Amino acid sequence: MFDSIRCWWNKKYTANDLAGFIIWRSTALFGDFRMNIATDLLKYYRQLTDEEYNKILQRYDEHVSHWNIPYEVIARELGLFARAAGRDPKATVKIWWDKVGEQILKGVLDG
Repeated sequence: MFDSIRCWWNKKYTANDLAGFIIWRSTALFGDFRMNIATDLLKYYRQLTDEEYNKILQRYDEHVSHWNIPYEVIARELGLFARAAGRDPKATVKIWWDKVGEQILKGVLDG
């Protein structure tokens, strides 16, 4: 089903697994990532492995970092995605926030 479809905007993502397929289908024309589409697609496919789950979250992090998305929107979208994936929404948001908080703190201390 996923025979290595290349994403035109970013060569590091290929649709040769479920995560790559979801990322490919959830990417809009100008490269922005649509978490609502990823969440909807997840309802029709099997459960994600930890690696696939983290791959999608990594792509989402790239998107929100680039577009400066408000934290309230990020928390809501991550919560909905986590529920669709059968994961704990609070834990998913906490993992993301711990990572971002560490990056913000590093930027403040280094800058």
